[in-house]
Amino acid sequence: MQTNISSQEEIKQLILEIEQKWPVDKWIINEIHVWPYIRIKIYTYFLSRLFSTSAVNSQNKQHAEKIIFLKHLKHFIKLLSSYFILVFFFLKLKKKKIIFFGAHYHRILYKGKYFNRFYDSMIKTHNLENDVYTIEYRKINKENFNNNAIINLEKYLGSYKKIKNLTSKFDNKKKNYALEGFEDFYDSLNLKAISIEKVNLIKWSNKVNAARGFFDILFKKIQPEKIIFLGYYGLDDLTAAIVSANKRGLHSVDLQHGSQINNMAFSNWTKIPKDGFNTVVKEFWTWDEESKKNIDLWAVNTTNIKSKVIGQPYVSYWLNKKEDAEKSQKKILYTLHLSSLEEMVTQEIISLIKKTGYEWVLRLHPRNSVSKENMEQFLLANEIKEKVTIQNSVEKPLPEMLSESILHITNYSGSLIEARMMNIPTLIINKLGLEIYKQYLDEDLVFFIDFEKPDFVSECQNLIVAIENKEKKSPQLQVFNPLS
Repeated sequence: MQTNISSQEEIKQLILEIEQKWPVDKWIINEIHVWPYIRIKIYTYFLSRLFSTSAVNSQNKQHAEKIIFLKHLKHFIKLLSSYFILVFFFLKLKKKKIIFFGAHYHRILYKGKYFNRFYDSMIKTHNLENDVYTIEYRKINKENFNNNAIINLEKYLGSYKKIKNLTSKFDNKKKNYALEGFEDFYDSLNLKAISIEKVNLIKWSNKVNAARGFFDILFKKIQPEKIIFLGYYGLDDLTAAIVSANKRGLHSVDLQHGSQINNMAFSNWTKIPKDGFNTVVKEFWTWDEESKKNIDLWAVNTTNIKSKVIGQPYVSYWLNKKEDAEKSQKKILYTLHLSSLEEMVTQEIISLIKKTGYEWVLRLHPRNSVSKENMEQFLLANEIKEKVTIQNSVEKPLPEMLSESILHITNYSGSLIEARMMNIPTLIINKLGLEIYKQYLDEDLVFFIDFEKPDFVSECQNLIVAIENKEKKSPQLQVFNPLS
């Protein structure tokens, strides 16, 4: 099977070939549908290679105890502490209408508090503070909007796992599976880097099932109408929550938080059970009609998977804020991707910055690993520091930044869709970005100029002049109510 991938289209074709050749919709281990997990691992593996994203190496520190007795005593105290933490946690839970799942990188600093730009926009607009819980599955900021509704998943699920690890020693490990054709598939793929051999899938399914017990108790106590995720895939604990929600017949939802078109977690599912995979949500809330149509193309083959256009809650929220007066557009916004400085700020971009009369804002990706100091040194060395502002994704809301910009430039950022909602033109400068967003290209709000073209700078200058002469239209958007 061909795995020498050079484009997003080739990734899609590889996955579609697999789905046509093997009964992936019937691959089940310990009652868990495993194809979505495998499919997304294949997709993200090849995509990361296309994006030239450098791998981050983590180091695990192990601390050996000198005295075995103290080690066991410490372990016993931790288990006892975990038990009481869980008991008090479950006892204090109340019935709520919605459980949101999110992380600190979905938040921006707004009026001294960290504000989940997707969820809190809806919560604040529709006064839902007492109707929701927000489960945070990464680090917890100190000052958050609606802080009393936040559940620290690492703390409570972590306590549950400690107890589960002890009791699981007395359980019989499940090894029930239906994997017709899997060995043939695995041998033909010949890709050990993504660890999808059967033994690893069994371990993964056991891990998901173990964590699922926590969510079974949680959902039983809270009795929510809806469970909402900002990206349903990629974290095993979230998969456990989805499996639990689907088994209980709860309304499981994915709220769009980036590009979905051509993303194989949301696109081109050709082989899927009639009632969907139990590791995938049952409803998708999209920003725009294009994203909805992308999902409807395959969801039509199921009985219970739906999609709904709700807009981008934070864009709508920000546009409706009366205290923010409209600002003159004096800037060009360049949303950066995850890569090296040289790949993000190429010599062509440097030349364009020098030749334009605008201030440039280089907005860092939420998971950026390049330090601001290194960027400043890079800008200084290339003699553009005076014309450039470096901005992280927390310090200023994207809609506010877009409102101050005459043009948004990107390689392949999902910010393109948000800019389009606000009638701010976007220029795609990377062929991969064009491949992802080709449905949006209209020569009105979305343009493409390849940064590798010899006349890239002059074409961009001509585009800026044309945009300067266009009349700006202010959109009217409403914030969606998640209880509707």
